[in-house]
Amino acid sequence: MTKTKQDRLTKEERMWEKWILSGKAKSIPDLARAKKSLAAAARRTRLERTKLVSIRVREYDLARLRARSEREGLPYQTLINSLIHKYAEGEYKR
Repeated sequence: MTKTKQDRLTKEERMWEKWILSGKAKSIPDLARAKKSLAAAARRTRLERTKLVSIRVREYDLARLRARSEREGLPYQTLINSLIHKYAEGEYKR
């Protein structure tokens, strides 16, 4: 019998198969509780989504931000997002 494409396992699948067959895999004692915990974690990740915001910025400030982001080697929008995040988290220091 020849193996079809569906019968072949990827390297990762073979690793998982070996781990399961070795007996090291354990079932989760309280599966319902674990599912509930994982679902809550998944809901919290929704906060990581980005939201489009339109703001007015003085040309001078934007030009300086762009110049600074170039020196840092990252896009200016990433720099602005980083500054907003640090401020929101209370990490912004003068």
